[in-house]
Parts: sequence; C-alpha cells; structure tokens
Amino acid sequence: SIAAKLLRMKAAYEKRGKRTSVGAICMVNQHHTPHVLLLQITPTSYKLPGGRLRAGEGDEDGLLRKLRNKLQPERDDGLAEYEF
Repeated sequence: SIAAKLLRMKAAYEKRGKRTSVGAICMVNQHHTPHVLLLQITPTSYKLPGGRLRAGEGDEDGLLRKLRNKLQPERDDGLAEYEF
C-alpha cells in the first residue's frame, strides 16, 4: 500500500539520510561530429549515465564507478579501455 511504502521510505531516510546521485553529459566526437551519449532503457526511453552514490562516496568517484560499470564492463577481448 502507499502508506506502507511511505513508512519504508521514511525509515530508509532516517537510517541513511537523503539519497544522492550523479549524472553526466558525455560528449563524444566521432567523424568530426559531436554526439551526446545516452543510455537506452526501453525502446522509447533514454537517460543520462549516472546513478546513486554509495555511502561516503564522492561525486567524482561515484560517477567514474558508474561510467565504468555501464560503459566498460569486464572485457576479455583485448580491446583498449576507455579513459574517463
């Protein structure tokens, strides 16, 4: 129910404080044309890369972690890593 959800949210807030998150606008220059990087969530829904920060994590560190997790998963193909 809505009342139960509000109670869970209140308890989470009292335990962890407010939620903090980061987002990035990533510009990629490909073929001499700038592109904005968006992550596709559904066939008609997109979002900027980013997400919630972990407890005690700084903005930059959290954003780098999120970019690496979303854009550069573990690879075994020998391709070079992106630099963020």
